[in-house]
Amino acid sequence: MTSADLDVENGASSYEGFYICTATNSVGSGQSPQICLDVIGSIPTVTVPLSRYTVNIGSSVTLQSINKYDGSTTQSPSLIINNADESDQANYVCRVTNSIGTGISSHIFLDVLGSVPSVSLTRTSFTGNYRDTIILGCTVSANPPATSVYWQKVTGSTTTTVDMSNSKYTGPSVGTPSLTITNLNSNDAGNYICLAANSVGTGQSIQGPLTVIGNPPVVTVRQSTYSTSYGNTIMLACVVSANPAHTAVYWTRQSNNGNTVTLNPASSTKYSGSSTRSPSLIINNVDFSDEGNYICHANNAVGTGQSSQKFLDVIGNIPIVTASISDASVQVGNPVIIRCIVISTPAATQTVWKRNINNADTTIDISSSRYSVVTTSNPSLTINSVQADDQGQYFCQASNSEGTGTSNYITLTVTGDAPTSISISPSPITVNESQTITATCTAQGSPTITYTWFKGNSNTQLSTGSVLRITSSTRIDAGTYQCRALNTYGNADATVAVEVRHVPDVNITQPTQGAVGQTIIIQCSYISKPAATNVTWSTGNQGITVDGNKYIGASLSNPSLTITNLAASDQASYRCSVMNLLGQGDSSSVTLSVDTSTAPSFIRIVPAEMIVEAGQSFTLTCEADGNPVPTFIWYKNDVIMSTGADLVIPDAIDTKHRGIILCRANNTKGSIQTWEYIDVQFRPVSTVTPTSISGDNPVNLSCDTRANPLATEWQWFNNSYPRALPVTSMVLNVNMDANTAARVYTCIAINTIGPSDIIPFDVAIVTTVISSTETPTVCPRVFTTGEIVAIVLGIVFVQLLTIGISVCCCCQDKCASLCGGKKERISPQPPPKRVQIPVYYEEPDESVISLRKLEIPTFKKDIEKPKKRNIYSEKRKLASDNTYSDITPTYEEEKVHRKRWRREKKKNKRRHDQTDA
Repeated sequence: MTSADLDVENGASSYEGFYICTATNSVGSGQSPQICLDVIGSIPTVTVPLSRYTVNIGSSVTLQSINKYDGSTTQSPSLIINNADESDQANYVCRVTNSIGTGISSHIFLDVLGSVPSVSLTRTSFTGNYRDTIILGCTVSANPPATSVYWQKVTGSTTTTVDMSNSKYTGPSVGTPSLTITNLNSNDAGNYICLAANSVGTGQSIQGPLTVIGNPPVVTVRQSTYSTSYGNTIMLACVVSANPAHTAVYWTRQSNNGNTVTLNPASSTKYSGSSTRSPSLIINNVDFSDEGNYICHANNAVGTGQSSQKFLDVIGNIPIVTASISDASVQVGNPVIIRCIVISTPAATQTVWKRNINNADTTIDISSSRYSVVTTSNPSLTINSVQADDQGQYFCQASNSEGTGTSNYITLTVTGDAPTSISISPSPITVNESQTITATCTAQGSPTITYTWFKGNSNTQLSTGSVLRITSSTRIDAGTYQCRALNTYGNADATVAVEVRHVPDVNITQPTQGAVGQTIIIQCSYISKPAATNVTWSTGNQGITVDGNKYIGASLSNPSLTITNLAASDQASYRCSVMNLLGQGDSSSVTLSVDTSTAPSFIRIVPAEMIVEAGQSFTLTCEADGNPVPTFIWYKNDVIMSTGADLVIPDAIDTKHRGIILCRANNTKGSIQTWEYIDVQFRPVSTVTPTSISGDNPVNLSCDTRANPLATEWQWFNNSYPRALPVTSMVLNVNMDANTAARVYTCIAINTIGPSDIIPFDVAIVTTVISSTETPTVCPRVFTTGEIVAIVLGIVFVQLLTIGISVCCCCQDKCASLCGGKKERISPQPPPKRVQIPVYYEEPDESVISLRKLEIPTFKKDIEKPKKRNIYSEKRKLASDNTYSDITPTYEEEKVHRKRWRREKKKNKRRHDQTDA
């Protein structure tokens, strides 16, 4: 035990009381007297300053020592109620707790004041006249204040909100809730409600009816029917009663045919009245077209009113007409009067005369000077100079609004003579173009003669009258003209020839399209009076010189133009011109089009010479002329390599690309081709099969290779000397007498491109074993043990060597040189030894295989000699027939052949350059 003290922490009232300390040891227990613990403290005392708070709806209030949603902490015990509403109205108490206990405040009552707006109309009903402006008054009382005011209109069972975007309405606002309506009409009538909203809700007024005062006009016409005589003036009385006042009055008439028209006094002197001040209709000079049913109409702001139909009856009769003549037979040329008497109510408005011709009534045209003017006051017909064709039956007609009256028929008889002694002057007639042609025709006869002109054999009338006049004559006016003199008793004809002189009339024919090198004719013809004196041709503004070579024709007898050897420059516009004494006539222009397309005539390959090392890339470009632009195809041994102007070889291969490559240019007109030799150079490649050579005679080892260019240096090595032997020629002579000569020899051939791979030769000395059936006579010899062992080993070695040679002979592929044969067997071959000379090229070229000159039997390929292509025979004659010769050319012979080939190549190049030039 370290301490006998009792610690009391966080004293509370429950700890208050008497305490005794007791201690115990091995002897027994002892205790202290009682100690009283008095805990000093009390529960919290809670007070609020006010017993009642008041707040408006929507506002915030702070109840000290209290919070609705904020406060109510030990640091800030007051309660803050935000956005108070009616549900917040109640008694509130504040509780505070400490370690002693909990204190409670007295009750605090929160009274929340506020309600929806109170809305009322200034009047229980509203009345306005049409077109007026009216204010529907409204008052709003609200706590909290109103935030919006608007109006609704009730029509029957439908309620709509007044659209304030319509300019017809103005207002309302929170400050001025009244509604102003302008330009009242019947659609504005209805019940209106004023509404106001605040944060509590929306209040509204009672319905206030709006009445719009006004009616369509009442229109009456006093009489049921009207009647008047034709030509009188009559008024159709109309009375209009309207509220609001009428703004327009008009009349309509329905005629007897059922058509309805609106009468417009402003545009006709026939009518007057028909206005707002004088709605009655006055009709002046009444005629039968005015008869019908009339209606009076009046408009105001409300609508249109109209009267009932009132009928106007116009009274009248058709004219009574009588015709007469004093003398029914009249001499041609004399005057005559056919009288007409008209009795008409209403008065006649028109008088006409008609004739019966071929049983058809024809109206007489009294506007002619042969007749005197016929009027309603003087309806008689006067013929001033009677003609033969005036003979016939006549009658008179008079018309008024009631109809048309017709007189009796009057027969007029005319007597006279047929035309004679007809002539035309001048005759013949010659004029220049644009001058006036004048011809006068005269004849004798009675009654009066009429003259008619015709052209040629046409029956179409050209002109009338004794004088034929054609102003500003043209060449088409030339020809024969006929004059015909005619009266009712007969006719007579006369003719005159008219010549119109003019500059040549030239016609040209559009030519067909020509091609370069062709001959084409542009046809030209002309008509000329007087005769033509010259024919010329022009293109653009430049004349053409007809030289009889390039241009032929352009003569008076052959005005057409012939163009020979057409060229592209001949494509142009052409015009033919012909001259005479009056001037020059030009044809229209025609365009000659020339087909300039040509087959390719020139071709070359760039660069002109191509030497490339194996493995490198090269590009050849083929160029050719021609129209249209040619396309290009590249060939090698009749096989297409590529298309297009450029041949791109990324990796040159000797066996694939060396030799002649052909380019052919094609277009729709033809093709042309050229070739170029591609020299693919490569380092030497062995053409021999290294093998073991045996024997005791000297051996020539030939370092045979194929190379382009030819090998110029050779190096020889043997397995004993790492350095090169002093021999630098293609052939190494090995003296087989020396044992040291038997070893492996290697050769390297070198040209300007590089060295060949190592070519090995295995030279070995083989001892020949001679066998015999006879036993040689020798003294028996006793061999030592060492000699016996050596002999046995020698015999075994010889047997093994013999077996090895036999195997090689059976398997010629592996030991061909030892067996004296080649890998491939070619038939037919005479025994005992067959040698095949390898062929590396279809055609000879600069790189030729160099082989030792060997004597071999003659043989041919079993297959037929291939046929050569024309393109090679045209370009070069170097191709071989692929026939194996008896003797393979030597190295020196190949050199001579190479020089000959180079000379041929240079010669072909010179020819090509001359062709390009």
